[in-house]
Amino acid sequence: MEGKRQQRYKSGIEAVNDWVDEATGGMIPDFLQDGTITDETVLMLVNAIYFQGNWTTPFKASMTGVRPFVVNSSLTVQVETMAQTGFFRKMHHPSLLATALELPYTGDRFALFVLLPDEGVALSALESVITASVLNSTLNMTAPESK
Repeated sequence: MEGKRQQRYKSGIEAVNDWVDEATGGMIPDFLQDGTITDETVLMLVNAIYFQGNWTTPFKASMTGVRPFVVNSSLTVQVETMAQTGFFRKMHHPSLLATALELPYTGDRFALFVLLPDEGVALSALESVITASVLNSTLNMTAPESK
């Protein structure tokens, strides 16, 4: 019985992943991981979108590569990164102990906002204090462009 149930779960995960893969043109091939569907799963609503845009200031291939990323005080992993130097809008949030950085896309209709925790501040600490009003103030930031 257990084996049949696990096979049904796996089939469900494969069906969702196939749908998301097709709906996103292959951009998101593995939306759900094994173990996502369990005996406690009653309903799953799935939505997947992807965004295709060009940066106003493109990243140079020579400035990309694998670098260490500090997850927390005891875990550092190697991840693909992009880096560049330029003038971007940023604003420090004292209540978050983080800096918001805006990376605009061409056309000035869309931008990626990145929250960078202050040195020594764990990501989990930042996650625990983010609220809708703080995010709204970040999206409406009016700080001058900074390097």
